[in-house]
Formats: sequence, structure tokens, C-alpha cells
Amino acid sequence: MKKRPCEPQIGADIEVFLYDNVKDRVIPCVGHIDGTKDKPFEPKGYKKGFALQEDNVMLEYNIPPAKTDNTWVNRFDRARDMITEHLPEDCSYVIKSEHKFMPSELTSPQAQVIGCEPDFSAYDGGEIRAFAGVLGQERSCGGHIHLGGDFNCPDFVAALFSDLFLGVLGGTRPQRANSRTEWYGMPGIFRPKPYGIEYRTPDNTWTSHNDTIHNVGYYALMLARFLTQTEAAIIRKAFLSINWTRVRDYMTPGAVDRHDCYRDIQTEAMAAGVLA
Repeated sequence: MKKRPCEPQIGADIEVFLYDNVKDRVIPCVGHIDGTKDKPFEPKGYKKGFALQEDNVMLEYNIPPAKTDNTWVNRFDRARDMITEHLPEDCSYVIKSEHKFMPSELTSPQAQVIGCEPDFSAYDGGEIRAFAGVLGQERSCGGHIHLGGDFNCPDFVAALFSDLFLGVLGGTRPQRANSRTEWYGMPGIFRPKPYGIEYRTPDNTWTSHNDTIHNVGYYALMLARFLTQTEAAIIRKAFLSINWTRVRDYMTPGAVDRHDCYRDIQTEAMAAGVLA
């Protein structure tokens, strides 16, 4: 993929479920929200980059890139206003990683469309992943983080460091095993982008509170700057110093004792010069 010049910055696209307050349950968003994957809805009065769209049966919102962690948090505050202003009457939204719909709610052709672009696996050296599964009644929501910058490393290396900075240190790792962690939420999942990468492993639960949003923004900007402003030879040395199997195990629910594993990863990252 041809890259374009980009300074360190971060963005996000987040999926949530539409909630019918009268029926008191999650409902498909199909036909309820302006905007599609091909043509997102950009509301008037909002900075370019804010957008809404239907993604399968979920509602997706986008925020413009941010260059500071305070701007990052403010963008999420503004996004909540945008969503609230454009929700259908008697509806709200709910942040959770997965939901099982009834078969009658998934009859729309849109409900069977998933994965507009292929994903790639950092732990397989950046190999493409071909989805061979069958869509059932489960649908899951991602909390994808976009990292921008002129990275001095391959994209798959940037995605591995995303597991370290955002999954381990930033706390976006999945808390429990579920249908999403079996495919979409596996460690090291990413998409190359002209400006950097889209880190796709996290679900949407880190967006529940401004404290965690701020924490993720802090580590995301730290990572974007590290990958952009550090010489390639130093990044390579740090990359070779990290036990990526341990990082992957930490990112996999139930694989290891996370308390001891976190301590070991943090110590290793500091010794490698990744953290001060």
C-alpha cells in the first residue's frame, strides 16, 4: 500500500448497539441511521471526520484524528452529542462487545454483510486473514484505533507494538473469552492504511468512561510518536527484545495469570527502552 506523509496522530471508529427504550431491548440499526459504509453521514455543525453509519446491524461512529490526548477525549464527548442528536425517537445506544440477535432480526441482506476490507495478522508476519466462518446470530462491536505517522517499521510490527501499548498498557485487552475474541478480537489484528494502521483487536468497552478513553489516547499517541520519531534500528532492537509470545498470551483471555504476566511485560518493555 502506498503511504502518504503523516505526523503522529490518532483516530477511532467505534461500533455500538442501538437500543429501543420502549421495547427495552437491543434492536438492529438497519434503516434507522443515516449513512452507510460507502457513504457515511457527516452531520452539519461538526468538524470534518465526525460521521455516522450503519455497519451490519450496528451503529458505527467516527471521530477526526487528534494530535493531543485532551483533544482525543473532547472528540469522544462531541461524538456522544452527535449520536444523541441523530438517534431515532425512543432509542439510545448501548456499549457492549457482543449481542445475540433473534433470527427474525437478521433477515436483511445488510445483516449478512461483514468485513468490507480484509484483516491482517501481526503474529503471522502481516499475512492476510480469509474469513471462512459462518455468520450466526452473534454480532460484535469493535473499538478500532487508528494510528497515524510515518512509521519507521513494517505495519505488522506497528500492530505488535499496538498489542503492547494499547492492549497491555492501555487496557483495551478483552476481559473475558467470547465469540468476538475467537476471531475479530484476536491479538495483533490490523489493517494497513495510507496514513499508518488501523488496530482492530479492541472491542468497544474501553469507550465506556472518559478515564479509560484518556488512558488509551495517552498510550496511542505515545506509540504513534515512538514509531514515527524513533530510528528504525532502535525500533528493531526493541522489537527483538520483546517476548511477543508472552504479549499474545496476555491478550488472550484465560491463557496466563495476567498479574504476573503484566509485571514481566512491563519490566521487559522498560529494559528494551520502549517505556521510560
